[in-house]
Amino acid sequence: MQVLGSLFLSAAALCIAGQCAAGEYIYQWKDKSGQYVYSDNPPPGNIPSRMLRRDAVGEISQPAPSTASPTTADRELELKKRQQEQGDKQAKADKDGADAKATAQNCDSAKNQLAALESGQRVARFNAQGEREFLDDAQRSAEVERTKKIIADSCK
Repeated sequence: MQVLGSLFLSAAALCIAGQCAAGEYIYQWKDKSGQYVYSDNPPPGNIPSRMLRRDAVGEISQPAPSTASPTTADRELELKKRQQEQGDKQAKADKDGADAKATAQNCDSAKNQLAALESGQRVARFNAQGEREFLDDAQRSAEVERTKKIIADSCK
């Protein structure tokens, strides 16, 4: 009876040890989509797997779903968007350059006009009928003031 009890205890110890040993290892394999799978149970079928010590792996958690890499259509859309933004920036820069050039030309013309008005030379302009008329002193003063305002606005 003692042998039987000893045998029973040995068997129980082996069972417990087997369960503990089984709990120490996990299986690792790749599924059809290429993702690694970790499990206490071996993979189904003839899928090659590796046995890893649980303490070497640490806490097993489900991996976060990976964000899908951008598709070709998404990349093309992003490229077109960047090209459009770059084109808009270039168009704005061209427009700003043209505006700056026109402003500089207006400034130069106004300065030349002011120099001519202040030189004391006789200045003429054409009236509504297309006839040339010379400016008198009052008209010259008004034209000087108007030209100074243009210079103040255009020559910043």
